[in-house]
Amino acid sequence: MKTWVKVTLGVVLFFIAIGFFSSLISNSNPTGNVVSEEKQSEQYTAPSNTPPLEILSHNMDYNEYGNLIITGIAKNTKNRELSYAQIDVKFYDNEGNVISNSLDNINNLGAGETWKFEVMYLGLDTYNVGSYDISVGTTW
Repeated sequence: MKTWVKVTLGVVLFFIAIGFFSSLISNSNPTGNVVSEEKQSEQYTAPSNTPPLEILSHNMDYNEYGNLIITGIAKNTKNRELSYAQIDVKFYDNEGNVISNSLDNINNLGAGETWKFEVMYLGLDTYNVGSYDISVGTTW
């Protein structure tokens, strides 16, 4: 009977130790320091559904040199500077086939600032462009 008590006590202590170390590991940061639940919630910021860049307006036109361009205005919707922002445009012919794509980009767009972008069609056959799709590209 004494052996059974020793084994049972050993097993109980083993599971208590596992539970203690598991709780330490799950509440610690990469440096190994224990972080309170309050501190963890301060470190995490929930992702926002608002895109970082919003296209406010756009228009297809020709510049003074006869190049087909898409001009418009985009706005940084974040409360921080965007180190890089990009507008992407796909050009289609009248049958809906993609015939080209192009982009414009900017660095260091401040919080709430607007940007006048200009995306040029790089082909020589501007008469083939029937429509375009515009979207926000890479931002960080």
